[in-house]
Parts: sequence; structure tokens; C-alpha cells
Amino acid sequence: MRARRWKTAAAMAAAAGLGAAANSPTNTAAVNPARLLGNALADAIERAMPSVVTIRVARHVKRATVNPATGELEDQEGVMLGSGSGFFITAEGHILTAHHVVDGRKVQIGVMTHDGRTYEAKVVGTDPNTDLAVLKIQPPANGTYRPLEPGDSDRLRIGEFVVALGAP
Repeated sequence: MRARRWKTAAAMAAAAGLGAAANSPTNTAAVNPARLLGNALADAIERAMPSVVTIRVARHVKRATVNPATGELEDQEGVMLGSGSGFFITAEGHILTAHHVVDGRKVQIGVMTHDGRTYEAKVVGTDPNTDLAVLKIQPPANGTYRPLEPGDSDRLRIGEFVVALGAP
């Protein structure tokens, strides 16, 4: 009777993730699904982050303001700063981002890659209806960029985890 209690206690401890057997590499999947999920998520983010970029935007704006001393309208010029994120869709430097990030006529766009390098970007095209824009930066001297590998939304199931990455 006593031996059966110990076997039952040992089985419960293993199922709860306690004991030496539960910490062995071969038993990790059965014992600690949270750790497996965490590792899978970290691996996916690590693979994707080199494709994600930070976008900095400077818009030259002009607006009319009322001079409090005279009550008259005066034109003021300035720069509005903004930021957003995007990701490489080609190895040659095409980036997908949101239209609202780069919207405007007098806009300067800078892109910072995951390794901290910065580039000036040009708008290739935008679609305000879908809020999408494509930018282009020059390829690096030592190679190409790593485009983000697209997923297949038709293969998703309700309840599956998805991750949205961005910078900043």
C-alpha cells in the first residue's frame, strides 16, 4: 500500500513539473507546455525582427494662427514629427507600412533597420482606402534585406496565437 502511494505521488509530481524527470530535456513537452509556448514565441519573434523597421517622418506644415497681441491671422511654418513601423517585403528594400504614417506632400521619411542603420526612404505607392503604403530604401552595400515571411491566414484556427510586431 505504501509503495503505491509513493508511485502515485511521484506521478503527480512529474505531471506538475516537479522532480528531476520533469526537468529533463526529453520530458519538457509533456511537463511544461507554457515553456514550450514561450520558446516558440521567442523563436518566432527572433526570426521576424530583422525584417521589422522603424519609420520616422518629418512633415513640413504651415498653419494660420491668431496673434494674441494683434488679433490678426499669421502664417506659421514648422515641422511635425511622427513615427511608425513597417517590414521588408522584398530583399531589395521595399517596405510595407501604413498610409497614415507617410501621408502628406512635404514629408521626409527615414527608416531604421533592426541593426540601427538609417536610410532615407521614398514612397513608391499608397492606398488610402486600405491604409497601406510601400516605401523603398537602397539595399545595403554588403547584401540584401530579409523580407518577412508571409503567413497563411487560411490555415489559422480560432483560438490560435498570433503576434503583431512593430517598432517603436
